[in-house]
Amino acid sequence: YDVQDGILKNFAKEASEHLNDKYVILIDEINRGNLPRILGELIYCLEYRGEIVNLAYSQEPFTLPSNLYLIGTMNSADRSIALVDYALRRRFDFMELFPDEQVLMKWLNVNAPNSEKDKIVGFLKEINDRIAGKEKLGKHYLIGHSYFMMKNLDRTKISDIWEHRILPLLEEYYYEETDELNDIKNRFKEVFE
Repeated sequence: YDVQDGILKNFAKEASEHLNDKYVILIDEINRGNLPRILGELIYCLEYRGEIVNLAYSQEPFTLPSNLYLIGTMNSADRSIALVDYALRRRFDFMELFPDEQVLMKWLNVNAPNSEKDKIVGFLKEINDRIAGKEKLGKHYLIGHSYFMMKNLDRTKISDIWEHRILPLLEEYYYEETDELNDIKNRFKEVFE
């Protein structure tokens, strides 16, 4: 087959032509693949910015420009995070981002101004406080604020989010703890029904 330039190479070329601008590649769920195999020579390029690497198939020289950033996300509750090897870990900075009620409130103010913002934010905080305080769960199992980042959020949409996205997750978290799960279900009814 013919060797063709891929997305990264084309993006890097564009970034190198506009060094005053910042370019970002976002890799969602970065821990789900075989990263050394997926990234290949890029692993070396990440550590030694500006150095030229000959690509394996084309044998063409390649370098990552300094204005090209890679951001990888991963869910820390996912146990496949252990598969991220140390060689790769040292090439990235790691930072934890947890659900943030203020971010949600700001987003709702702009995108769903008529929603019951205080109830939504308060309920999410209440659930997450319970999860964080639970020994077998903790902070890595918190419910993300993005579930509620929906334009024109109303009671119907809130019920759908609860019924089809959050409740199934909580049922998994609280498997064999029906009293606690029922308590959370009742709290949802108290707040939103």
